[in-house]
Amino acid sequence: GILCSPVNATFLSCDIGNPLPGKKIAMFKIVLQPPTKEDVVPPSYEFDVFVNSTNPEQGSTMANNQKHISIDIWIDASLEMRGDSYPPTVYYNQSFDTSGEIIRENDIGPQVTHVYYVRNSGPATIQEAEVFILWPLRTLGGEDLLYLLDEPHTKGNVKCDPGMANYKSYLVNYHVDSIWDRLRIDTSSVEDTFVAGKLAGSETIEKGAGTSSGPGVVNRNNTD
Repeated sequence: GILCSPVNATFLSCDIGNPLPGKKIAMFKIVLQPPTKEDVVPPSYEFDVFVNSTNPEQGSTMANNQKHISIDIWIDASLEMRGDSYPPTVYYNQSFDTSGEIIRENDIGPQVTHVYYVRNSGPATIQEAEVFILWPLRTLGGEDLLYLLDEPHTKGNVKCDPGMANYKSYLVNYHVDSIWDRLRIDTSSVEDTFVAGKLAGSETIEKGAGTSSGPGVVNRNNTD
């Protein structure tokens, strides 16, 4: 039989036996298992195969004694995203008086909370992913429409770029229980990111995980 043994971490030597009769082919299979988790996945795996003999060989026939093999890597993964709104419908009050002085959160308007779920259905592991969330910040007249009260709250290794959270420094309501408890959302199996806000009277939450007001992520917005 053919015996293969590792010379080092990247070099494998195989003895195909002696003798190898003329016009005969020695066939064998090598199974290599890539690491299940890599910090950086290369675009391809590169292999170089060489063959030599203890018998002398003419230099003119040695060109086909080596072969380079490149295997492209395909990451097979499926990302899914869904969102929920609490409440499911919010009506913009066009007659809302914004001329008065706004001091605290309750002066802005009703809250609406948006919860976004990101799921990797696999089978491959995603090393890094980005989610971009856009929302209507102001009206065409330049007035606040969806006012962000909090920076995103995250858990795990989720990180969010800082936003324009409560840039007017309004007094924000304090809650003993977390936003997840108030909305009765189970986050025990969730690894995503949340944001909350008010529709100059509304709140928006982009689901993730955080530690600001509880086990989750909250960015709160209000709308006028």
